[in-house]
Formats: sequence, C-alpha cells, structure tokens
Amino acid sequence: MSTQHSTEHPLAKAAVHLYTLPLEDFTADRNALAKSTDDELLSGQIRRLSKPSMAGWLINMLVHHRRDAVNEALELGVALRSAQADLDQPLMKSLGQQRQRLLAGLGNDSLSLARELGHGVTASVAAEVDQTFRAAMTDPDAAAAVSSGRLLRALSASGWDAVDLEGAVGGPFDRASGTGVSAPAGSGTAESDYDERVESARGRLQDAERALAEADADAEDAGRLLEQFQDRRTGVAGEIDDLQRRLTELRSDLRALDSQIDDAEREQSGADRAARGARRAVDGARRNLEKLL
Repeated sequence: MSTQHSTEHPLAKAAVHLYTLPLEDFTADRNALAKSTDDELLSGQIRRLSKPSMAGWLINMLVHHRRDAVNEALELGVALRSAQADLDQPLMKSLGQQRQRLLAGLGNDSLSLARELGHGVTASVAAEVDQTFRAAMTDPDAAAAVSSGRLLRALSASGWDAVDLEGAVGGPFDRASGTGVSAPAGSGTAESDYDERVESARGRLQDAERALAEADADAEDAGRLLEQFQDRRTGVAGEIDDLQRRLTELRSDLRALDSQIDDAEREQSGADRAARGARRAVDGARRNLEKLL
C-alpha cells in the first residue's frame, strides 16, 4: 500500500485530525481549522472536506481506537484474496469461518465504542459497518480506504469485484493498487503527464462534487430553519390578530361601561336630590307637629 505520499500531504494531516473528532464537532472544527491556515489553497481544500456519515465516522473511530482488531480483519482479507486467487477451496472455507468471527467481534466493538463516545447505533448503521469490512477484505483499495481512518461513507462489494471508492475518502488517497490505469507499452512522459492531468482533474471534480453535496446539505438545513421561522411567524401573527380582536372587544366593552357609569352617575345625582327634598319635607312635618303639641 502506497501511503507515504498521502500521509505527508498537509491536507491529509488536517483530514486525519478532523476525522478522529467526535462527529458533532466535525463541521465547527473543520471551519475553524480552514480559517486558521494562511495557505489559501489548503484552506479551501480543508473547507471542502465532507462530514462523514455515521457509519463512516464509526469505522474511523474503530481504526483510531481499535486498530489491532481492524488490522487483524484487513490482514485476513489479504489471506482470503490469496486463497481466492489460488482457488484453494478448503483454505477459503477455513478463512471464511475466521472472517465471520472477526466481523462479529468488530460489530461488538463498534457498538461498545459508539456507546463510549456517546452515540447509539441503529441496525442499518451496524449493517453498513459490517458490509464495509467485508468489502475491505475483498478489495485491497477498499482496505486502504478503511485503514486511512478518513472514510466518508460505507463501502459495499459485489463478489470479488473492485469496490466503488468514488468520494469515499476525505483528503488525498493513494490506492493500494495504484491508480488502476495501465499505460500502453512504449508510452512516454507525455502519456504519464496526461494521466497525471486526468487524475488531477478527477480530484478537482471530486472536490467540487463534495462541495456541491455539502452546499446542498447546508441549503436543506437553511430551508428547514427558514420553514421553522416562517411557521413561527405565522403563529405569532395569528396571536397578534387574536389580541387585536380582543383589544377591539375590550375597547367596546370599555365604552359601554363608560356610558353605563354616566347613566348611573345621573341616577345617583337625581336620587341624591330626591333624598334631600324628602329630608326637608320630613324636617318641615316634624316642626309642624311640634307646634301643634
């Protein structure tokens, strides 16, 4: 496996750091790291690193925290591929039994490690972890992708065919089997330069596709947030309408009460006058009676 070039690459170093972080810290730390570098090109490359899926993150955590178990599985894959190439059926059967045992152990490790790191694992994620290690055992390039600790998504294999690794690794990635493009006999430096330009263009396309996928995801998040705000605004506007209607009703009630108070005050004034008149009549009748007596 050719890994020296990729591990010395500044982007790969940044990616190794980011893909060993807690999943929930990835985006904020990636943006902070991109902002902290003075290299404009590197900053842009770091900012375009995609957040891994739950399965990809958990496999990276296994590589980081359970490296021996991962290596054992990947080394068994080498033996399996060799036995397959030799059509050694008895050995394939024996190694297949070992594979089942190792996959079961990795499955248990992934569940316990996820709990240690504060995450639950759904059945679908557990299945993706299992299928990824199966793929890594059949394809050396898939094994290199897993071993990098920078996996972005789950991998899957169809028999012993090559595994699709398009957009599967964050940062520069050297395949175990090279580029997979064989130059014709007699081709010279021009052909080699062409291959390098093709690979460079593919890399830029992958970066652009990842950036597009992340922009789409950010747009979806922003759209959901906008919908929440719009729903809340509609609710608040409805509450304001209700309050305004209630305020109108209360003002009408207040005017009616003011009118009733005016009427009551006039009635009280008339009653006071009548009481004073009655009091004077009583006083006069009392004086007349006193004169008679």
